[in-house]
Amino acid sequence: MFIVNIVMVLLSLVFSSIPILFYIWFVWWLDHHDREPFLLIAVAFFWGAVASIVISIAAEVVLSLPLLLFSQAIQNTVSYVVLAPLVEELAKSLILFALFFHRRFNRILDGIVYGAVVGFGFAASENLMYYVSTYFTQGIGVWVVVVVLRTVFTSVGHAVFTSITGAGVGLMKFARQKWMRFVFPPLAILMAVTLHSIFNLGAVLTEFYGLMFFLISMVVIFLSLVVVGVAMFLALHDEENCIKTQLADEIKKGVVTEMEYGILPSYLSRRRAPFRVLKEFGYREYRIASRLLELELDLAFAKDRYVNTADVKESKDHLKQVNELRSSIQKTRRDLGDAAGLLK
Repeated sequence: MFIVNIVMVLLSLVFSSIPILFYIWFVWWLDHHDREPFLLIAVAFFWGAVASIVISIAAEVVLSLPLLLFSQAIQNTVSYVVLAPLVEELAKSLILFALFFHRRFNRILDGIVYGAVVGFGFAASENLMYYVSTYFTQGIGVWVVVVVLRTVFTSVGHAVFTSITGAGVGLMKFARQKWMRFVFPPLAILMAVTLHSIFNLGAVLTEFYGLMFFLISMVVIFLSLVVVGVAMFLALHDEENCIKTQLADEIKKGVVTEMEYGILPSYLSRRRAPFRVLKEFGYREYRIASRLLELELDLAFAKDRYVNTADVKESKDHLKQVNELRSSIQKTRRDLGDAAGLLK
């Protein structure tokens, strides 16, 4: 029995981590124009998995003390439907406001990605606790059901709720009117908390009245995914326009060629082009060609930050980065040599 318990704990660890890591990779991959560095992704994940869990548990314990005056059913309902969503979404959002000041947080899509990663980190730790406790209290049969439901629904829920907050933080950074910067984040957090509360309400009603009420939670997840999906689509479209706009004049300057300009906004074209180089010239030139296209994307977003930055010091830093990228691009193209002609 001891060996079985150890195996089930290890399986709980596997099922609470592997699907989450896949989800994170997928969200990171979707941001295919300007992907976030692994270090910041790791910071966001560990905040969600460790810090926000600790903060949430401590806050929920303290805030639930007045509920001891009421029945157990009221305690559980209020705690699950009101306290948990509020505390958890606020705890998860703290790192987003810290990342807000990092120079790599430069697009609305970045807020969505970091928010999703924080949410997945929180889900990983919460899932592990639920899986282990479910096995020891209710057995393997219920454990399997809990693993499936939390992997498919609850984990995704935590991610989409916090990614809505991340979108609000991103909008705060790029709002043209100052008053909007103080409106978007609270509205986003309110939306995240509300959706989280309704999702939990559906789970509570399911526990007491049957699976029919589970549809409430499913609808919430679906609507949240639609909201985040539309936001990501619009953000990606905005990034494509940014690439086209910011690199248009680089053709005249000789920094970007017309062929490269034609393929850069398209992810698939950008991925295929270096393989032509690989086929004709080899792996070294393939790496250089890939690097060249990455530098040109970096130039587009660096110019965009320079154009849209009001702070004088930040503007100088961005301009310096723009000039450095131009030099790096020209040097990389020289290293690529004749193979550059295949980037089309």
